[in-house]
Amino acid sequence: MDGKQKAAEIVLSARLRHGLTQRELARRANVPQPTISEIESGKREPSLSLLSAILESIGETLLLSVITTPPFSAVAIARNISAIMSRDE
Repeated sequence: MDGKQKAAEIVLSARLRHGLTQRELARRANVPQPTISEIESGKREPSLSLLSAILESIGETLLLSVITTPPFSAVAIARNISAIMSRDE
């Protein structure tokens, strides 16, 4: 799974957990709605700072979002965390 797909899963999953529309999430995160759409559709890979800012705008952290985004196995969670950390290097 590439970074765009993982970011798409994280943002979509977090948005749905909070019962928000893309427009509502964009307003809270202070980004244009098309940015949320592009991330969720896998057309755009956000920087870690943008991804964190989007999640923090709804009271989540990147780590929490990785853990609560399927799949839920310990191995999958470790891989997700590793993938995110390696993108930041």
